[in-house]
Amino acid sequence: MGKKAVIANGIIVNIIEYGSETGIAGLRLPAGHSLRDCSDTPVQIGDRYQDGKFLHDGAALEKRLSLEARIGTQESALAAVSAAVEQIGSALTEISEKVDSLRLRFASLLLPSGEEGSESGD
Repeated sequence: MGKKAVIANGIIVNIIEYGSETGIAGLRLPAGHSLRDCSDTPVQIGDRYQDGKFLHDGAALEKRLSLEARIGTQESALAAVSAAVEQIGSALTEISEKVDSLRLRFASLLLPSGEEGSESGD
């Protein structure tokens, strides 16, 4: 599937969508008209084509990423988030171990000497 912009004097005058590359084979355009691929750009009739870029109200139109590129971007983001979660998990484990160690030290300071490990309630 593809999409071509028909351009005359730098202005998109038509947009042709087709199912295969051979779908536009033999297409004849009037003099002064040209075709530019716009399959990955959200162009509209009336937009401009200048210096190799599509423009809408004077602003360059951003190309849309292909499905494969979007999936790749999402996979990269997911990998980064997973790595961050793993680092957070490791940090939390380390903090928990330090808290446990501090609890033991604090408890040993509160117990009178010689009573460590003894059960109360005799």
